[in-house]
Amino acid sequence: MVYFRQWAMGVDVIVFVGVLVLLATVLIVRDVTPTATDQAYRVIVHFQQVGDLKSHAAVTVAGVEIGRVERIRLDTTTYSALVEVSVRQDVPLSEDTFARIVSTGFMGEQYIALDPGGSDMLLKEGSEITLTQGAISVEELLGQFIFNQVGKGLP
Repeated sequence: MVYFRQWAMGVDVIVFVGVLVLLATVLIVRDVTPTATDQAYRVIVHFQQVGDLKSHAAVTVAGVEIGRVERIRLDTTTYSALVEVSVRQDVPLSEDTFARIVSTGFMGEQYIALDPGGSDMLLKEGSEITLTQGAISVEELLGQFIFNQVGKGLP
């Protein structure tokens, strides 16, 4: 009986340590990209269609992650999506930066890819990016392809 209690207590300790390690890992991974206002500046990006873009999605330049999507909301005046992103302070972007929503693969996770322009004026806290290309729906592309082939006649 004493042996069973010692064994059960040992299992409890191992489970407790495992939970602590898992919790620490989650907290560390969540804070990999700086999003605090002292480490990043926030920019609003206007899109007509955001598809499956989610909060905390990556924001990249040339494939390098430079920020995160903080919030997605609807502009009830224009009925467009307003995407608030945080960008690292050490990454200056010109005011004519182009933003597009892309996927990591055919059915992969969506993120925002930024293409900086050539302007000398830089984006700052609260700036807006209006040069955008929204998410492209795979279903719409397949539908267009199929209907174009039907209209032409299949060989």
